[in-house]
Amino acid sequence: MRETGPIFVSGPLLMNHPDDRSALAVAAARASHVTTIAMEMALPTLLGHWIDRRLNTGFVFLLLGAVSGIVLGMWHLLQFARQLNTQTPKAANRHATRTATTKTPDKDVE
Repeated sequence: MRETGPIFVSGPLLMNHPDDRSALAVAAARASHVTTIAMEMALPTLLGHWIDRRLNTGFVFLLLGAVSGIVLGMWHLLQFARQLNTQTPKAANRHATRTATTKTPDKDVE
């Protein structure tokens, strides 16, 4: 019978964390990052819409808020992706080193 762990541990992004935190702690941190990025994209747009309604300026501040929110959110998203990209090889190297030390070399038969 095949043993399976909890569902939140099965994803590759959760298993390749280089620190000693639990998978749940890593998932919570990454969910927090993603939520922050979403808010960075949405809040400037909503603020621009609110300013436009208060000043009766059409959609000028809405567009400024949307553009600035998208730029800020994408910049933060790229930083987050780079951070994940630099963490993953460390975990993969650690796994490869651990696997290489446990394998026994094949002996040639003459």
